[in-house]
Amino acid sequence: MTDDLIGKSIGGYVIEGQIGRGGMATVYLARQTSMNRVVALKVLPKNLSEDGAYAKRFEREVAIVAQLEHRSIVPVYDHGTFDGQPYIAMRYMAGGSLDQHLARGPLAAEQVLNVYTQIAPALDYAHSKNVLHRDLKPSNILLDETGGAFLTDFGIARLIGDENPGHTITAQGVVGTPSYMSPEQAQGQPLDGRSDLYALGIMLFELLCGRRPFMSDTPYSIAVMQVTATPPSARAINPDVTPAVEQVIFKSLKKKPEERYPTAVEMVAALRTAIESPGGFNPHDTQPNRRSNIRDTQPMHPQPGGTIYLTPHAPAFTPQRPPSDYMPAPVSVSQPSVRPVRRRPPGASLWMNMTIGAAIGCGLLAIIGFVIVVVAAQLLDRINAPSNTGVTPTAATAEPSLSPTGADAATVAPIGVRDPMDGSIIYVVEIQRSDGPITFQIASQPLSGTAAPTQLTDDESRNVSPAISPDGQRIAFISDRDGDRDLYVMDIGGGSVQKLLDTQVNEFTPAWTPDGAALIVASDTRGDGATDLLRVASDGSGAFEVLFADNALRAGSPAVSPDGTTVAFVLGGPRDARTWEIARLDLSTRQLLSDVTDDDVRDGLPVYSRSGVLYWMSTIDGASTLYRQTTSGGAEAIYETDLYISGLQASPSGELLMLQEGAAEDPAANVVIFDPSDRTTEALDIGYAPEAAWAP
Repeated sequence: MTDDLIGKSIGGYVIEGQIGRGGMATVYLARQTSMNRVVALKVLPKNLSEDGAYAKRFEREVAIVAQLEHRSIVPVYDHGTFDGQPYIAMRYMAGGSLDQHLARGPLAAEQVLNVYTQIAPALDYAHSKNVLHRDLKPSNILLDETGGAFLTDFGIARLIGDENPGHTITAQGVVGTPSYMSPEQAQGQPLDGRSDLYALGIMLFELLCGRRPFMSDTPYSIAVMQVTATPPSARAINPDVTPAVEQVIFKSLKKKPEERYPTAVEMVAALRTAIESPGGFNPHDTQPNRRSNIRDTQPMHPQPGGTIYLTPHAPAFTPQRPPSDYMPAPVSVSQPSVRPVRRRPPGASLWMNMTIGAAIGCGLLAIIGFVIVVVAAQLLDRINAPSNTGVTPTAATAEPSLSPTGADAATVAPIGVRDPMDGSIIYVVEIQRSDGPITFQIASQPLSGTAAPTQLTDDESRNVSPAISPDGQRIAFISDRDGDRDLYVMDIGGGSVQKLLDTQVNEFTPAWTPDGAALIVASDTRGDGATDLLRVASDGSGAFEVLFADNALRAGSPAVSPDGTTVAFVLGGPRDARTWEIARLDLSTRQLLSDVTDDDVRDGLPVYSRSGVLYWMSTIDGASTLYRQTTSGGAEAIYETDLYISGLQASPSGELLMLQEGAAEDPAANVVIFDPSDRTTEALDIGYAPEAAWAP
């Protein structure tokens, strides 16, 4: 993707190349001319620079890091604004980010100990200054050329006690990456340093196992699992993890903060004891081993080829090869790929559950309301009125082709200019009521003109997953207003709300049939977290039939072909997103047709155009590729982005596609219109619009 800043000067810094790019900022390799030194320059894009919320986030990061002077925290050299774009100059870390090393496979326990030995005192130091990081993850741990480990990206950090109450529509609310959120962070509760320690526990599991403990297909589902689900056994995934180390992981991931380690240094001391003296390890002892000094461990060093090795006096690192039955978890959003693992052979029923643990009931469903960061500050102003990514150096190599058929990789689409589009988008907003909990409401925003958004629902529940009927007159959606997540329908203006399916379990992701007579919906039929597909009458009669059922696997994200004969959906194993394929089912015979994809990347979001062309997304390492099925049944890559695609919809005419692009795992995403005919894109200036659907 071209970048018009490369080669230019910003505030005394000459930009030489791009290090990394996320949904909030781009980090460049730059040279400070006054001192002739290389720096990492984080720049806020022009389209976000005019948004006061993002500018304040930049200012907050500078203010917070200015308070933190620690040898294991990436220092900020300078900051300013050039031509309306804020920037931050930081120390450049030549060793890359920890997630880049993790992409090569799980780390040895001694390596993890070396990293944690360095960052634990830095984290405790930040906590001593009343600073919470709130976004600890491998991409925010950087390595220098000597293997020193550093904390970075305090863009969403917060001072302890600064809850910032009072917003009606939450522009910041609960922030962070769901895969690393503590249960209390996911629920929007007050936080202290033990929330960051939970994230250290998630990272510990991931670094040793090559996957995260909690995986699902949506950020909401993952956050629910943080609150309700028991962590899987690390030893079951990687037998090289010892029982003593596994106990450290389990203690770090306790749901109650008071049951975790009180400080990062004490957690690392327990980890050291578990690794060096596993026979004497007491899993119930929260105190550090006084015989060892946390600074004794030798640092990690990256070799020129990228392999991490330990200095003398420490065992050398050899990537651990998992056993034949080892199944890594999903390459979810920004999850680095670990090793290709083939999915089960066709014919094995692979049903995909849409939300693990979602059948706990009303108390669980209330949690979902605290999970997403949905509305940027401009939406707050407009509806009320009438992440910055870490410095993550990346290798200067092209992204691998994700084409399931080995087709040529797509070229990056240029930004196009298009006439104003008709219709509206229907999307979800997060609303904080002054006297009640956070709720999710459905709103409508015209695609042209200057009309303000219209809120279509207004209650105390969570209303999500809007789907527009073929005639554009009704909206199907999921709501927990009666305790569990049921399927509802209302007219396009928000009136005449009617429940279509009254069950005691949860439903997800509805899709209309072309005649508007029914909807296909994923349902947790047995209340065990494994979803089936149901066909539900749209007339309010309550009639439904089970199309697919499996007692252990998951099915979801249905899309019905324009002729009504076929449903495409995501089919795969519950613990490995690389097994997720696009499958099709004949609705008349209820027989599986041949799979559309057969690869080792995360496939999802199937959608049909009016002419019957099937599109879908493939995601790996946080980057997404849009595919369409060819007339011969193959796949053609037509659009690539290094952002995560969280939504894909066809326009009412079927000629255009609406994408939702954002930083990996950020449930809020910018809306982009893509034209498959000329492969051009246009970013819509409407702010964040999660779960957006396109109405005529």
